[in-house]
Amino acid sequence: PVRTPLRQTAGSEGPFVALVSGLGLAEPSDDAGADESSCRLEQLLRFVADASPNLGLMLVCGGALRCTGPSASGGTSLSKAVLGLCDRALERLARLVPLHVMPGAGEPTNLTLPQMPLHPHLFPLARDAGARCVGNPYSGTVEGLRLLGHAGQPVQDLLRWARFGEPLDALEASMHAMHLAPTAPDTLPARPFGERDPLVIAT
Repeated sequence: PVRTPLRQTAGSEGPFVALVSGLGLAEPSDDAGADESSCRLEQLLRFVADASPNLGLMLVCGGALRCTGPSASGGTSLSKAVLGLCDRALERLARLVPLHVMPGAGEPTNLTLPQMPLHPHLFPLARDAGARCVGNPYSGTVEGLRLLGHAGQPVQDLLRWARFGEPLDALEASMHAMHLAPTAPDTLPARPFGERDPLVIAT
């Protein structure tokens, strides 16, 4: 099928969609990790500030939170300090560009695909700045162009069980199969579906 081209504004390029993952902000007590993550964040903010006139959307594809573990309940633990750092970082991004935040592996939402959005009360500052928490997989539209993707768990699982040269090869195989997570629910946790599988790529 012929894809609808993005509408361009006079005198500028775009709009573009920025994809980022693995922000993984560290606790202030972790000096080395905090310095590294702070440097990455500042570089990202400079890039977004420069490109913001031409950005239609920024999508965080998982890994916004740096969860540690295991916790007493058997899952991963998340400190209040990390939540605050992430909230302030996402707030700064949301004030520059429309921002959607997708959960990824190990983050505080359900384990199985599809994953529910992170609770917006985790990020009150970012929420007030316009950030939106979305599910994984993600589906959206920018300037008439449909976006469809996930935070990477299906690709990582495919790489465990099949001989793909690169992650992009596994992603391409998913596209040929017209399914976002071909190994679910066999080796990738997924909810039981009734009449319709939401992971099938509709044409």
